[in-house]
Amino acid sequence: MLVVFRHVWEFVVAVLRSWGVLTTGGFLVALIGLWEHLSARPIAGWPLWIAVALSLVCACFSAWRKERLTVENLTAPRPDFIFDRSQITIHSFRDSSGKPFIRIGFLMRFINKGKGTAYNLSSKTYACWINDVPPKAGLADSIPASVDRTMPDQAKSVRFTAERCTREDSSLLLIQIEIKFRRRPDFNSPIYDNEPIWKTWDPQMPDRLCEANENDVLLAKRAIDALKAEGPVRS
Repeated sequence: MLVVFRHVWEFVVAVLRSWGVLTTGGFLVALIGLWEHLSARPIAGWPLWIAVALSLVCACFSAWRKERLTVENLTAPRPDFIFDRSQITIHSFRDSSGKPFIRIGFLMRFINKGKGTAYNLSSKTYACWINDVPPKAGLADSIPASVDRTMPDQAKSVRFTAERCTREDSSLLLIQIEIKFRRRPDFNSPIYDNEPIWKTWDPQMPDRLCEANENDVLLAKRAIDALKAEGPVRS
């Protein structure tokens, strides 16, 4: 019974808050002003009570709609992006000082294996050479929020490059993909995070990406978190 009374009280408070916004907002004030201007007398009697009743109905609807949207966001089927496959290309070159480098090009494909549709998809890709001292992290790619949708079993791809001097010791490259999306097409709806995707590029197996082990992820995550703490990063 106490739970019922608490729910009733929360509903009343929500209605009163919405009603307060309506009664002090510009639209209702303008409507009353227009009435008084056209009728040449202050609003009173039944027009006033009709305005009050309508504002209460609108406040109740606003409180209900807010809770309804919350429930829909919580119960809507959730997208879930997982790594599908990759394509890797390697090119050798020399910089202006003559040092030999390799440029590794990555094309990574992800599939929405969840039951929900993802809207306004965005992603950030971080790359970290974990055997450097200290580990060297950077933002490899950033894709702003799109205006389209990604339905279940549809795929998206990210493309980025990483460079390494061939005179340096071999180092593992840890790759972190952060994907964000909305579960509704409304731009005011909440933004959700996909589970971070971690992959490892090993120069001993240059044509594939491997699963990242826990210790390597911890090393890379500390370096990436430190990079984020410095402020906005450009790819």
